Amino acid sequence: MKKYYTLILLAFSIIGNAQIVNIPDANFKSALTNQICVDLNNDDIIDADVDLNNDGEIQVIEALAVTNLIISDYFNNNLPIPVNDITGLEAFTNVTKLTINGLSAPSVNLMPLVNLQTLDVKWNSGPLASINASSLSNLTTITCENNINLSSFNLSGLSNLLR
Repeated sequence: MKKYYTLILLAFSIIGNAQIVNIPDANFKSALTNQICVDLNNDDIIDADVDLNNDGEIQVIEALAVTNLIISDYFNNNLPIPVNDITGLEAFTNVTKLTINGLSAPSVNLMPLVNLQTLDVKWNSGPLASINASSLSNLTTITCENNINLSSFNLSGLSNLLR
């Protein structure tokens, strides 16, 4: 009977532990946890940060709740905060609208964002040279302007883009 209770306690402790998204870039994590970057009700007004429970981490369930996300170097009263690595973005699989502004990362792989419908890539004067959006079958709208170093934008396999 003691083993049975131990197993139940172990199961509850595993279930109670929320899975944390790995975000190695401290500036990206800070932007997601401390800056307004999410539209919670899809009214195109950014309402909150991703860290809804305010624990300083992004749980997978919090990432999955996001449908409209802005990634930008210009958080915190327009003071540049360089985001060099957006590892962790792959957890935001329910994002339908993504805006990337002033990113310092050299490349962006959007392949895990299978629900992405709208992509805005603007005002990236830093090292952003490559974006992979291939095979995102739900992607219908792309805005891409003022990206000084962007030399590769993979759009292969996209058949739903509005013209």
